[in-house]
Amino acid sequence: LSRKEISQAASKLEQLRKYIETDADKTAWLFFMGLLNELAGNREQMLSCYTYANEYEHRFYLPYMKVAKFHLDGQLYDLAEENYRAAIRCFDGTGLDGQAKLLLGSAYTNLATCLTMMHRREEAEAALVTSRTLYPNAPGRAVIEAILAALSGNRAQADAYLSLLQTHA
Repeated sequence: LSRKEISQAASKLEQLRKYIETDADKTAWLFFMGLLNELAGNREQMLSCYTYANEYEHRFYLPYMKVAKFHLDGQLYDLAEENYRAAIRCFDGTGLDGQAKLLLGSAYTNLATCLTMMHRREEAEAALVTSRTLYPNAPGRAVIEAILAALSGNRAQADAYLSLLQTHA
């Protein structure tokens, strides 16, 4: 998979299938099948594999994030919210290194986007506060911050966020 040799990876994953014994084995296999389908451009199969893996309520954030992003892109905000929250729970009780803070901060930003689109502004603002704490300079966050500022009638703040976006674009 890391070399993007799709057919060889598919063959190896199929060979591994007969060794699946536990829920953890099944979850790992489904994750790698999801990744394989993602690399192959099979988005529906990717979604199916990641979603099925997530039914095992594992503690690995990435499949939840992949499903959440798929649903966010498809404007299925309630499903995206559910999966962003599941990804966020994977970080509970863990020491956060720099990379984990970036991932978690991004998840909270995307969660804020879902909540905003579902007209849940207060919850969106709370998610943004957490995102800012974890990832102070997230470049994409200004998009949702500008929308929320505009919805609040704070034109000056909305303009400031839009100016910030122009420096990143």
